Amino acid sequence: MFDKATNIELKRINRNNIYRTVIAQKKTSKQEIAYQLNLSLPTVTQNLNELMEIGLVEEKGTFQSTGGRKAKIISSNPRARVALGLDITRNHVNLVMVDLEASVLRSVRKRISFQADEKYFQTLKRMIHDMVKSVNVPPNHILGVGVSLPAIVGDDDKTLKYAPLLNTSLDLYQDLSPYIDYPYRFINDANAGGFAELYSGTTGKNTLYLLLSNSVGGAIIMDGKLYYGEGRRGGEFGHMTLVPDGRPCYCGKIGCVDAYCSA
Repeated sequence: MFDKATNIELKRINRNNIYRTVIAQKKTSKQEIAYQLNLSLPTVTQNLNELMEIGLVEEKGTFQSTGGRKAKIISSNPRARVALGLDITRNHVNLVMVDLEASVLRSVRKRISFQADEKYFQTLKRMIHDMVKSVNVPPNHILGVGVSLPAIVGDDDKTLKYAPLLNTSLDLYQDLSPYIDYPYRFINDANAGGFAELYSGTTGKNTLYLLLSNSVGGAIIMDGKLYYGEGRRGGEFGHMTLVPDGRPCYCGKIGCVDAYCSA
């Protein structure tokens, strides 16, 4: 049983690594993938066939011959799936649709004050519906919705542990359930920004991301991964003491960065 589980996990890892390599390289061949990942050609071929069956990768012609048989060009199909990003702030809602290469297909920004009530939630539902309709995406091609919030989010990506800026119930995940028709998860707004930078591949393995909005937040990337810290408060730079005995902050302390800096 253990060996079977290990093999399944290994296959998942191999397929993910192969797919990420195809995305990163834009145009590649199965021979090049096998070389880069130190995998056998049959393993790469089998995984590519599975990815092709679900439309995530495709063959696009052949490379020029260097003397032998022409290698087939393997590329990703970025529009095979899409995802939505919903950024909720105290005064605005931002909604984007991105493809598998994180290219923005649609975006909309609406000025609306946050209220955990029927009218507000219906507005979110209508925004999502209109965007999906405008791009004409089949519902089963939508991976889900990432909901970023100025809040401390629990390990389950559902629970709000601390959300004073929104002044809302910590059961917001359940409150939203009737209004979002796709899988969704919560993420701290600064961590969402840090993750986007990490996914873009333009940052180093160790990076500090600073978010200036209605409040000050941040994300820490260490060794190519988001660092959450104790209680998922690792990047809460806004609540470092800037001025001892200074202005009161909404968090209950005094002299915080957030009490002096915002955009």
